[in-house]
Amino acid sequence: MKTAEAPNLSIIIPIYNVECYLSACLRSIENAIKSMRSVEVICVNDGSTDASGAIVDYFCQHNDNFRAIHKENRGYGHAINVGISESKSRYVTIVESDDLIAGNPYQRLVDILEGDPELAFVKTPYFIWEEGNIKSIVRLNPQTLRRETAPYRFELRQQRDHIKLNDFTESELVLMAPSIWSAVYRKNALKNANISVIETPGASYQDTYFSNLIFLSRLKHAYVDEPYYLYRYERPDSSRNTANRSNEIIDIFRETKSHFSDKEDYDQQRKLYIHLLYLIRMIWFFPLVAHGARFRVFQEFHDDFSEISNSPEILALLASHLSTADQQRLQLFLRGDYLNFTKTYPPHALDISPPGKATKPTSTHHVEFSLEQSIEKHIWKKGPILKWFGDGAALRKLQPAARPVVAGIIRTLKYTARVRARRKS
Repeated sequence: MKTAEAPNLSIIIPIYNVECYLSACLRSIENAIKSMRSVEVICVNDGSTDASGAIVDYFCQHNDNFRAIHKENRGYGHAINVGISESKSRYVTIVESDDLIAGNPYQRLVDILEGDPELAFVKTPYFIWEEGNIKSIVRLNPQTLRRETAPYRFELRQQRDHIKLNDFTESELVLMAPSIWSAVYRKNALKNANISVIETPGASYQDTYFSNLIFLSRLKHAYVDEPYYLYRYERPDSSRNTANRSNEIIDIFRETKSHFSDKEDYDQQRKLYIHLLYLIRMIWFFPLVAHGARFRVFQEFHDDFSEISNSPEILALLASHLSTADQQRLQLFLRGDYLNFTKTYPPHALDISPPGKATKPTSTHHVEFSLEQSIEKHIWKKGPILKWFGDGAALRKLQPAARPVVAGIIRTLKYTARVRARRKS
C-alpha cells in the first residue's frame, strides 16, 4: 500500500474568536498554496466561543490539506506550539487568523531553505494593511547591513535575490518590530536550539519572546526583499492596541535572559542586544501600562538593568543604537528619574492632562498627574510625605482614586533613595 507523501511545509494558524476575519484569511491561504507541491494547513482553534470553530470545519471539509485541532483555550503561544508539534513537515510558518497572504510566496521560500541546509529560517518584509488598503511596507534598509554583507546591498536592491546572514549582528532585522509570521522556519533548527513560543495566557507579546530567541540564538538565516504578508493594523482588540498592561514585557525579557544566561556563550555582545531589545520594547510598551502600575513597572525595569548599569562600554554601545530622543530616555531611566522619564512622552500618549488644562480630578490618572507636579516642586519634602503616608493609615483617609497613586509615589521616593544610596556605595 502506497503511503501518502509527507508535506514539505506546514502553515500554522492560531485561532481565537476571529469569526469576522477568519474566512478571508483561510481563503487567501487557499489561493497561496494552489501551485505548491506539498503543503498542510493546521488550524488550531484555541477554545473559540464564536463561530470560528465552525468556519475552520467548513474549510477542512472542502480542502484535503486543511486539518483542524480543536482544544481548550490556553493562549496564543500554546496554540502555535501545538500546531508545530503536530506538523508533519520539515518547514513551518505561522499565519495570524486576522491577516492575509498575497500571491503564492511559500514555494520560493521553501526552495531557498532546501538549497542551503545551513539556513534555519528565511525572513521577508510585510505589508501594513489598514481599512482594506496597504498603508506601508516594513522592510530592512539595505544601508543598515554590516560591512561583511556590504557586497549584497546592490544585489538586494536590484536583483531581488536573497542574502544570507550568519549572525544577528549583520543586519537590523533583530531590532525591528517582531514579525514571526513573515518567515518560514526549518523545524529541526527550532528543535535543536530549544526554541518555542512562550506559553503565557492570552495573546501578550509571546511573539517578542520567539523573535528574541531565533535571532539571539545566532541561527543562520536569509532575507528576501519580497513582501507577501498583509498584517492587519487597525483591529482595536489586538494585543498591540490593548492598554492597561502590567508586567508582560518585563516577564518576556526575564524569560529571554534566563534562556541564555546559563549558556557558555552568554557573551558581551548577546548581553548588549538583550538589553537593547528590552529598552526598545519597553519604550514602546510603557504608554500601554495601566496608570496605577507605572511606578512599579519602571522600578522593576530599572532593577533588571543593574547587570549593565556599571558597564560604561556596554552602555555606550547601547546608546549608539538609539535615536536622540531615546538616548535621553535612557539617561533618565538609568538615573531612576521616573517623573522626567514620563515627561518625554506627549501627554496624550500617557493619557494625562497637560499642565494648566487639567480639570477636577475624576480618575486615578488625573490624580496621578497633579500629584506628580506637586512632588516635583516639593521633592525636598519627601521626609514629611513618607511620615504622613508611610504608615498606611493616612492612605485610607484619601479619596479612593488617589490611594494607589500616592502609594506609588511613596514607593518611588523610597526607590529613588535606594538608587542614590547604591550610587554612593
